[in-house]
Amino acid sequence: MIEDEILIADGLRWRFRSPSCSIKILGYTNKLSVGIDKIKDLKPDIALLDLFLGKSDPVQNFLKLKNNFPELPIIIHSSEGCLWWKWRMMLEGSFGYVVKEWDVDELTHTICKVAEGHYVKPYDLLLFFTKQSFLHGIDTLTTYELDILLLRKEGLQNKEISRILKISVSAIEKKISKLCITFNVGSINDIIKELFNTYEFVPNIRPYSVFNNLGC
Repeated sequence: MIEDEILIADGLRWRFRSPSCSIKILGYTNKLSVGIDKIKDLKPDIALLDLFLGKSDPVQNFLKLKNNFPELPIIIHSSEGCLWWKWRMMLEGSFGYVVKEWDVDELTHTICKVAEGHYVKPYDLLLFFTKQSFLHGIDTLTTYELDILLLRKEGLQNKEISRILKISVSAIEKKISKLCITFNVGSINDIIKELFNTYEFVPNIRPYSVFNNLGC
């Protein structure tokens, strides 16, 4: 378990302390580099990774862990419930994404299913990634365009999105203008209302290739 919050780590170790419990926490650290060393020594079946470790980049942390242990299933365990982060980490190859709660039923369920070799999709992603339906040319959207739609749906503005996606505000504005032309609407809010409230939201081929393996 690589966890930034010591109270969360202590709580999980306490919840899974029973000798009869099938889940055992073999080791804990709040540093990715130390976690990599511990995994080499302890050889766990699953790695539980906090999304945010200090000021480091969450995606790069995940990819570094994944590249060091390509066969090791990784579950994201985070206080961040934003749909975009769930989508992004499942896109990168996470086996599951669980939002931190004192009730560990969802985490227990996810760990057990992943141990059986399954991907566990966050429930709210099922609202969008359900069928291979390409209404309104949604299959032509780029990953950046999908990112922008999801982040705007979460209520973030262009400056905030610029920091997350590491592209300029002007580039985001150009992509939004292109989206409005593509969908023949006046604003990005009209796109979000139509795609998310009226139709099932389906990603382009890159994220779909991940969810395709999950029975979507």
